[in-house]
Parts: sequence; C-alpha cells; structure tokens
Amino acid sequence: MWTLDKALPLIKKISDAARSCGFSVALYGSVLEQGKSSKDLDLFFVEQDPGRDVELCRNEIKKLPEVRRFGHCAIWLVDGRHIDAQFLLDCKRD
Repeated sequence: MWTLDKALPLIKKISDAARSCGFSVALYGSVLEQGKSSKDLDLFFVEQDPGRDVELCRNEIKKLPEVRRFGHCAIWLVDGRHIDAQFLLDCKRD
C-alpha cells in the first residue's frame, strides 16, 4: 500500500537523483488524488532542458538502495512494490 506520507521520503530521494540529471519529478495518480493506492505510485519525470539523457537518469535512480531495477516504464523496489515512471521530453516553452 502506498500512502502520501510513506511515499514522500522516497519521492524526495528519486527527485534528488533525477534533478542531478536535469529532470524534475511530479507526482500524479491515486496517491496524489486520494492520498493512497493499493497498486502503485505514479511519477512523471519532466525534462528541464532539451536533450537530457533518460538512461543517465535511470542509472542514477538505480543506485538508490530501495531500487531493485528500473524497467522501461517502471521502477521495481526491493520490497516488491513498483512505481510507474513516465518521462516527458522536449516540452516546449513559450
């Protein structure tokens, strides 16, 4: 079970790793809207400058002790839970 209170410390660690690679992290889905989820945690990774390296970001997140592996669109944790991870790239700014 994911709750907002339990998710925030991990989101902070993931955010720090992502920021070092030029990405910001945004929470969305049930944990944001309802404060809990029995399924997963949903995170967007938003490119801050065009041309950021997604693989570099994934590799930094894989270094976290809570992370078992980072698949194409999911982060699998050592405790069996997972995070849906979507990368938003090349966001146009006016």
